[in-house]
Amino acid sequence: MTNSRDESAASHAEQANALRQLAFGAAQTLLEWDEETSRELVLGLLAAELGTLIPAWIDRLIEQLMLAQRAQEDISLGKGISLDRPGRRGFIDHSGKALIPAEWTDACSFKEGRALVCTGGTWKSGVLGSEIPVLSDRKYGFIDQAGQLVIPGRYDLVSSFSDGRAMVRIGDGLVRARYGYIDVNGDEVIPPSFKSASDFHEGLAVVQRRGKRWRDWSCVIDRAGTIVGEIPYQIFGAYSDGLFVAWSGEAFGYLNVQGEWVIEPRFHQANPFEHGLAEIQHGDWYGLINQTGKFVWGPTTEGGLNHVIESEWF
Repeated sequence: MTNSRDESAASHAEQANALRQLAFGAAQTLLEWDEETSRELVLGLLAAELGTLIPAWIDRLIEQLMLAQRAQEDISLGKGISLDRPGRRGFIDHSGKALIPAEWTDACSFKEGRALVCTGGTWKSGVLGSEIPVLSDRKYGFIDQAGQLVIPGRYDLVSSFSDGRAMVRIGDGLVRARYGYIDVNGDEVIPPSFKSASDFHEGLAVVQRRGKRWRDWSCVIDRAGTIVGEIPYQIFGAYSDGLFVAWSGEAFGYLNVQGEWVIEPRFHQANPFEHGLAEIQHGDWYGLINQTGKFVWGPTTEGGLNHVIESEWF
């Protein structure tokens, strides 16, 4: 009997460790893609790997790992976030002079005159066996460039400002979370009601409505929250150069706001357009395409998308 209990405990421990490793991988993938709308795809792939719905604790762990790793990246990249006090962050200039005291549990760089800060939370180590400190019981708000808290910390998750709007979330987990938007004054110009939401770019953002009917649909909204497009595909990445990256169910392609395929889905990976060019991958082939879908660099099997970015073509 003892051996049976020991074997069962070992099995559970092994399964928990495997789940943690999957969470670490998902967090790293989301950080590398660096697009909020990639979240649904990555979580979907994780669900497929598990063969079931994602447990709430895994979703929370992924989120916490992303926050912790982003904080470490901000520090190492010298984005002006200081660690003058253990577990607290403030802001310094290029000479190292403190501009805003390190009194926030977490903080991100200024965007549009506002910086995202964590107004409450506790860094904890060893959560679910992770060696990376994670932030629990957190709430987020924004400070101005004088260091004054101008938007109180009442949200469970926020993004930095873009196009005069910041995405905010109320509630945790995939079921209870509600996404909306605030302006730089903290007014909820688009009340939290969506299942997911992206940052605004070029005046548009992508949201997903709640309910089974909208499970595989994406809605495009303007800065007032008006729906300007309902698209029967999942969109990944920001609206850029008049196009969205979208998933057909089999491959990635590019859609316009009306939901029409401008570049038919045929890629295994695709990034948003920038200055008329986009990075894509198909199998072992990589390259850059223009807005007609024609290759302007490659395709090549040498390196990957990072190789394309860093190539002498630029």
